[in-house]
Amino acid sequence: FFGNSEWARVMSGADWKAVYEAKCRELEELREQHADFQKTMEQVDKQLEKQIEQATKQAERLEKRLADLNKRVKAEKKKLKEETEGEAQLVKAIAALDEQLAEMHAKHEKLLESKNELDSIHTRVSQENVELRERLDDAEEENVLLEQDLKTMQQTKAENIQRIKDQLRDVQHELSAMLLDKGAKTS
Repeated sequence: FFGNSEWARVMSGADWKAVYEAKCRELEELREQHADFQKTMEQVDKQLEKQIEQATKQAERLEKRLADLNKRVKAEKKKLKEETEGEAQLVKAIAALDEQLAEMHAKHEKLLESKNELDSIHTRVSQENVELRERLDDAEEENVLLEQDLKTMQQTKAENIQRIKDQLRDVQHELSAMLLDKGAKTS
């Protein structure tokens, strides 16, 4: 407790008893502080042991839960693997169906284009048919008129031929009469 010079002073003087008593009180205080510290440390140790025990129990529960979770994860992983294999087949099937659908859409578009072209052609043909029908009607009407004109002309021709024949006959009679007259005059 004492340095060399202090020890020498205490041993040389008469108040060593006072120093002794002071040091005893100091020692007693230190012992009380140590006892308090020991009690506090015991309480802290008990609390730490309790906390360690709780932490251990909690760690055991967590390990059990972790083991359960690992089992579940493995089971889910296996299930997902099986599902993904099934899904891979489904994805392939869906891709094939999508491809067929795209082909069908393309064919549908081509058919629509063909239909539109055919509709356009049908419209043009219908218009041309109407025009041809009108021209045919006009031609038939003109033909009827021409037939009537032809009949009229044939009738007029027949009448003219008959008139010319009648005139020719008359002229032949007159000529015969003149020739007979002239032959009678010369004889």
